[in-house]
Amino acid sequence: NDAVDEVGLDVLAAKGYREARVDDFCDHAGVSHGTFYLYFANKGELFDALAHEVGDEMRVLVSDLGPVGTGAAGFRELRSWLARFADLYEHHYPVIRVWQSDDVDPDLIRLGADILADLTATFSDALVAAGVAPDHIKLRKPETTVGSGSPEEGRRVEVRVQ
Repeated sequence: NDAVDEVGLDVLAAKGYREARVDDFCDHAGVSHGTFYLYFANKGELFDALAHEVGDEMRVLVSDLGPVGTGAAGFRELRSWLARFADLYEHHYPVIRVWQSDDVDPDLIRLGADILADLTATFSDALVAAGVAPDHIKLRKPETTVGSGSPEEGRRVEVRVQ
């Protein structure tokens, strides 16, 4: 549910996956350990649920990218889609940051990699459909640096159309 997701995101943003404890989730949500364990066996199961929800939202976003032509309508569609992507990425950054680490189950890291690959392919296909030559599109993965972990710190997605 949305309340559980928000608590999970808040705790992951503040502590990171490795440092977060079930106590942190319970304290932040104002629930007992017993209540937590009714829904999740451990923090890994909570993260799994969060990761799959982010994955589902990103897959919907990928499928929502409409035609991106060379005219004003195509520009508006692309701009709107990129704004929705940026909002989703920023909101779910604590989960996406964990995907980029090796602190979780490899299946969850693969889920993140698959979703980001889907996004990249969809974006690239839209540019090609708009008339950009495929060899002129250079996409680089987001880069993250170690530090406070804020969404703004060290994060960059670079797209070059030559």
